[in-house]
Amino acid sequence: MLFNEIYDNIVKNILKRFIRIEGEILKNKLIKIELSRAIKSKTMALVLFLGLVITVSQIFTYVIPIANFNERVVVDNYPMASPTTVFQGWIGNINILPQSYIFFALLPLLAAIPFADTFFTDRKSGYIKNVLIRTKKKDYFLAKYIATFISGGLAITIPLLVNLIIAAMFLPSFVPEVTQSFAIGPTHLWSKLFFTHPYIYLIGFLMIDFIFSGLIATIGLSVSFFIEYRFMALITPFIVYIFVYTVLGSFNLAKYIPFYFLQPGFEVCNGYVVLGEIIGLSIITFGMFFFKGVKDDIY
Repeated sequence: MLFNEIYDNIVKNILKRFIRIEGEILKNKLIKIELSRAIKSKTMALVLFLGLVITVSQIFTYVIPIANFNERVVVDNYPMASPTTVFQGWIGNINILPQSYIFFALLPLLAAIPFADTFFTDRKSGYIKNVLIRTKKKDYFLAKYIATFISGGLAITIPLLVNLIIAAMFLPSFVPEVTQSFAIGPTHLWSKLFFTHPYIYLIGFLMIDFIFSGLIATIGLSVSFFIEYRFMALITPFIVYIFVYTVLGSFNLAKYIPFYFLQPGFEVCNGYVVLGEIIGLSIITFGMFFFKGVKDDIY
């Protein structure tokens, strides 16, 4: 009798562990599947193409002419001029150019198009029913949220990173001087880092852009429960973005506007504001999508 009880307990523990491991495998596999759908999609390719057209065009209209001017500064030994560095000349720092304005104005659309509408299409096509036969609802919604977040971040940071890399081929990378034009002011986020370790500074801002772009994409995912048309999942992040820009801009609250603080060239980025908006947006979008999805009947 005692032996049977011990044996049953051992079998139950083994089965529980196996089920737990199998569940983790299925969850990880589902995340990989959703990421693959997002990254390998035609919409991701389209967005990357459009983003690269914008950011690479800045190389031809600004970086290369500035590189030619740098050569004249060195050759002719201009005493009052210093060469423009890559940290000043890449698209993220030069906010007076049309490419910078267009790219960061279209940021919500570029971030949302790759994958923000796929929960809506999964429901309409019946794909979600086939998935939930083999996995838990919470695993599906977690995987969908993660894939949308990552795809939105990549859609923005890849074109920016390509611009930075190409700009580094034409412009010098020595530490910027405080007296140079387009330099970062003392009130700007990580301003000391810009003048000591500028590449670390840029990596930090690219990370902010990645996180915020990913969260902006999840806005479209979150509203998918309440819309009747697919395009609304793609355009809602843009509407929210422009609404915030218009309303807060009318009160001269630039430091709270993503359009401004996502560009290092604007001296309005406040670390506490950025962190607060990231936390707030994470809670809202994840709460709306994950918890509502797990709780509600989604068929």
